Amino acid sequence: MNKLLCMLVLNGKYPLFCGPTGTGKSITVANELKRSFDNSEWTYLNMSFSAQTSANQTQRIVDGKMEKRRKGVYGPPLGKKGLIFVDDLNMPQKEVYGAQPPIELLRQWMDYNGWYDIDTPEREFRVIQAIRFATAMGPPGGGRNSISPRYVRHFNVIYIEPYSEESMNYIFNNVMEWFFLVNSNPSYPKAIQGMRDNIVANTINIYKLIQERFRPTPAKSHYTYNLRDVSKVFQGISRASPKAIKTENDMIKLWAHECLRVFSDRLISESDHEKFEELLKEQVKEKFKKEWSSFVEVEPLLFASFVPMVYPDGDTSKKPFSDLYCELTDRKKVKDQAESSLADYN
Repeated sequence: MNKLLCMLVLNGKYPLFCGPTGTGKSITVANELKRSFDNSEWTYLNMSFSAQTSANQTQRIVDGKMEKRRKGVYGPPLGKKGLIFVDDLNMPQKEVYGAQPPIELLRQWMDYNGWYDIDTPEREFRVIQAIRFATAMGPPGGGRNSISPRYVRHFNVIYIEPYSEESMNYIFNNVMEWFFLVNSNPSYPKAIQGMRDNIVANTINIYKLIQERFRPTPAKSHYTYNLRDVSKVFQGISRASPKAIKTENDMIKLWAHECLRVFSDRLISESDHEKFEELLKEQVKEKFKKEWSSFVEVEPLLFASFVPMVYPDGDTSKKPFSDLYCELTDRKKVKDQAESSLADYN
């Protein structure tokens, strides 16, 4: 992708990267552009459109980076070329006639090499030289609009595929391997380290199942899941420490808790929550060969780091570890802590 991007920009063509959210479009493109086009030859400008972006805002941002070259002609500082990266290109709202003003403004530059000055009464035409555009957007739907073919025709459209299951397994297996390597003193027991492949495969399996079983509808339009959600599960797991997670059961509880936080907390009805819990229990029974009730003593599962609950060597006469991400089994302690924090806040 980076190779194509640089080749197109250097040859005066305009790339448009399209693909579902969570495939790394923005970050890939922005990192590559910053590395290759933020130097003595190029000036680089990164813009992000939102539903509220207006044409005037867009024009002022671009004009703010330009210098006057001669009467009516503007461009980047002399001797430099400009590259403008526009992220979330199709987010601006459509106006009453179905056009998106910021995009029409950029199209005006594509067709006529400039636009009209909005800050002087004469409204003179400003020609803008030596700039190029690169853009990225998600596919239309869910707040994103389809953009005018008159604008798209100027671009080379490149579609970024979501990761395959093999790629996801590879990525998150490496994340888990790193997690076990970092926690080497004390280290996780071999039994827990041996669960790595199982945890990764199960998380990806749950991600696929929840996409099939909980589809977005007009009332539940936010039931959309992408790769970011999978990575949040592993982000949660990587907050744990061998001091708190000592057995395989602890690890399964931690994993189940992160799945509940990431996938289930988005569900809005009791029946959906129950369906998801059933799905989770099925997975635990099928993949980890354990009954849910045999190791989950306190429900709902809660893990946090703001209530110290783990003691060195299990000796309750010693001071508990502070700021340790662990299961909150003593609910009275959690309630007292929450109420005292609330009192402090008030």
